[in-house]
Amino acid sequence: LQQADARHLILHQVALGDRERTATFTTTSHLTASGGGHLTHDVTAGHITSVLVKRLDDVLPGHENPQAIFVDVEGAELDVLVGAEQT
Repeated sequence: LQQADARHLILHQVALGDRERTATFTTTSHLTASGGGHLTHDVTAGHITSVLVKRLDDVLPGHENPQAIFVDVEGAELDVLVGAEQT
């Protein structure tokens, strides 16, 4: 993205899913540009953080019509899409 385009970005500090909940996010010591963190049920490995999961329909107000949405969810695409039925 060009720097001028960045003023049109809105970042939300939530995880996206099919319902609102709290989830466990774990990161490894070798974070890279291709990942290194993920939602998990395994709380024994890596650095653990609790994160809020919301539906995209609840994050974006009903009057917003995004032109693009970038989602990097490593296999949870269907959960995100289910939570974005009205977006």
